[in-house]
Amino acid sequence: MFLKLTEYQNYNNAINLKYLINDSVVAVKLCLNYVEILDTLHASPFGKLVNCDSNSLYKLLSQFLITDNLRLVLADLDSMQIVTNSSVICGLTKPNYEQLNNEFLSPEQKHFGWFSEKSEIWRVPDICEYFIKSIDNVILKFMLFDIHKSCKNIDPTKRPSAKYLVNKYEHVLNELLEL
Repeated sequence: MFLKLTEYQNYNNAINLKYLINDSVVAVKLCLNYVEILDTLHASPFGKLVNCDSNSLYKLLSQFLITDNLRLVLADLDSMQIVTNSSVICGLTKPNYEQLNNEFLSPEQKHFGWFSEKSEIWRVPDICEYFIKSIDNVILKFMLFDIHKSCKNIDPTKRPSAKYLVNKYEHVLNELLEL
């Protein structure tokens, strides 16, 4: 028997963030925190790690806990896989096509079943938009537009790296703090 323990977090999982975010700085810090986690996984000494257990926004959000200081903690690690030969095939040998037919999934995952760190980059705008949705801030959405557009490039090789996104979100956060 194998048992994993995760520290209890009062706020539970990231689905509850929409009730906790009250300003743009907190929202951008969460976006930054998310891409920092991706950067850590993608730069793992074991190889690029990807989360194969997240075919919907709410499923992915449920895999992150929220700390008391509103930071994300990755809690569900059972479906992490190492990317080999530039992609992995996640899930069962027979894909569930209902599950693979949604806009949250990257084109390469939808059409070929391939999943890589660039497939996770495709999801960054959806995750970040969830964090900023409760804030009516047109300026913030404008500041993030080009960043998010680059993440949604149809060609996965043209999507930015998580490290690049960390730098971009840090820049946006610094600009917000100067306002």
